[in-house]
Amino acid sequence: MPPDEDMKDIKILALVIGGSRRHASTRYRVMQYTDKLKLDGIQVEILHAKPKSTSGIQKLINQINEEQCILKKAEKCDITIIQKRLFRSGFVNKLLKTGTKIIFDMDDSLVSGAGQNKKWTAYTEWRLKKRLNAILSSADIVFAGSTYLAQQAQKHTDRITTIPTSVDTGKYKPSNQKNRFNLVYIGQTRLGTYPDLAPIYPVIQRLTQKHPEIKLHIISSAPIHIDGVNIIFHEWSEEAEAMLLADCSIGISPMQDNDFTRGRCGLKLLQYMAAGLPVICSPVGANTEIVRNGHDGYYASTIDQWYSLIDKLISDDELRIKIGKQGRERVINQYSLDIVYDQIKNSITSLIHRR
Repeated sequence: MPPDEDMKDIKILALVIGGSRRHASTRYRVMQYTDKLKLDGIQVEILHAKPKSTSGIQKLINQINEEQCILKKAEKCDITIIQKRLFRSGFVNKLLKTGTKIIFDMDDSLVSGAGQNKKWTAYTEWRLKKRLNAILSSADIVFAGSTYLAQQAQKHTDRITTIPTSVDTGKYKPSNQKNRFNLVYIGQTRLGTYPDLAPIYPVIQRLTQKHPEIKLHIISSAPIHIDGVNIIFHEWSEEAEAMLLADCSIGISPMQDNDFTRGRCGLKLLQYMAAGLPVICSPVGANTEIVRNGHDGYYASTIDQWYSLIDKLISDDELRIKIGKQGRERVINQYSLDIVYDQIKNSITSLIHRR
């Protein structure tokens, strides 16, 4: 396919928050689009965030060097994408003076989870909120990962486009549904624990007493133990996660309800659904946008609902396959890489031609 003439020769600098492809947000919000952008004639350079130094002097030196490097590169670029990075307002003003247009991408409540991070002081929280407000007000476009995040950004700007997280559905082979007892949870640990999953440990224990064949597959960086539950731990890898999901039967996504979690963008649900798994989730944040309750997944708000819905899907092969199929169709039609890329491309084209 020839390059899009409206996009040809555009230069983009992407300042990403992750240091590598292991950072899910960086991988799904920026890096998976670079090949498509290049096919449309756009030059893309990605600058990863540098590891932070604990030394005050060294930290300042690294910051100055990084900012100078970014400014030199931004002068030569039509657009600079800032992926969740909260630069100081003085630097943002310098960046604007280079003439580059700024897209700020956010798929989290960036400063709403301060109470969950013991390293944050009241001053740190104030400082980060100030930086976030400054970049939201300055950006030419804000890419918000969900309706909730768009509403938060509206306090500071009306230049907002909702860009959901997407998945490359071609990488996901639909589940064979051969083993109805294979539950799966993809998630990050917090200090070796799973705070979102922990509230339903008793549910899984009760279900295991009724269905001893149940296996809970955990795809993450650290194993867990739940008394009486057969847990199969899989060390996460980008290459293996889609293949692992194809061998599972039900995807679960419990979530706490607070300002931080409401800003999450439902990546694990998209992965489950792309693999043809019926999903059960907490009705929080983007989960309620992705899943249509009773059609391509289910909402569970109480312990009893979690128990009855998992038990229902385990016990009904026809329903499990039907819901999984409808979920995959929804992701293909609404959240696939190609669909969301077109939204991004239209926004970039519009921004370039804006006067």
